[in-house]
Amino acid sequence: MSSGETTLELIRLFVLLVGAAALVTLLARRIHLPYTVALVAFGLVGGAFAQPLQVQITPQLVLVVLLPALVFEASYQTDFGKLRPSLGGVALLAGPGVFISAGLIAAALHFGAGLGASEAFVVGAMLSATDPAAVIATFKRLGSPRRLATLVEAESVFNDGTGIVVFAIAAEFVTRPVGPLEIGLEFVSVVVLSAALGAAAGFAASRILPSVGDHLIEISLSVVLAYGTYLAADALHQSGVIATAVAGIVLGNYGRRLGLSQRTEEALNTVWEFVAFLATAFVFLVVGFAIAVH
Repeated sequence: MSSGETTLELIRLFVLLVGAAALVTLLARRIHLPYTVALVAFGLVGGAFAQPLQVQITPQLVLVVLLPALVFEASYQTDFGKLRPSLGGVALLAGPGVFISAGLIAAALHFGAGLGASEAFVVGAMLSATDPAAVIATFKRLGSPRRLATLVEAESVFNDGTGIVVFAIAAEFVTRPVGPLEIGLEFVSVVVLSAALGAAAGFAASRILPSVGDHLIEISLSVVLAYGTYLAADALHQSGVIATAVAGIVLGNYGRRLGLSQRTEEALNTVWEFVAFLATAFVFLVVGFAIAVH
């Protein structure tokens, strides 16, 4: 197959996935089913009838294309005023909490299943950062306090970043001995430097955007902020997730106070909500296809 035909096939697949995501999500809402579950189920069924389709979920696709969009949208929508009372809890859960969780899982695997300490820690690091989607849905159904939901939502934004940092340290632990002090210092260093990079980028964007006066250019700059911050942090061997999350929080709070126009705010909210929906839908659809194919 020529490169031109391959490109055409990819475009067709993209249009098919977007259309499927819209229809499946609409149907899921009508029957009160989480749309992520419906998308995976659709992918499983569709994959069973599309065996020639080879779906590969590469680390680059998830970490560089999809994750920055999801993290930036969630952090941009975070109200720091509502988050401030829970900031200590968020820092505790997303920082030491991830480490403690990884350590407990590793201890259970090491002493209970006989897995090596380094390998057990890698597994613990992979499992320590959880997705709170089901928990948040339960909170809404039960009418739980808003502060509790804010705490869990905000912690989930940052535990993705700290979880990746812990996993990188765990992977390094497999190849060479690493002491507890070195692990702690490396973790704190990455978190602090990544947050500082994100804060600087978010502050610069917040100063520039209100003076542009064109919502299309402002949206373009927000895309540069989300992905550029992630790529810059990754190039410096820091956490792109933490940097992007902090940049989004700064723009969503400090940038708004500096005077983003109403049209710009509406455009940013709509565009990033759509991008996040598309990224989420794409992930769950492709996961379904990949499971069915293999």
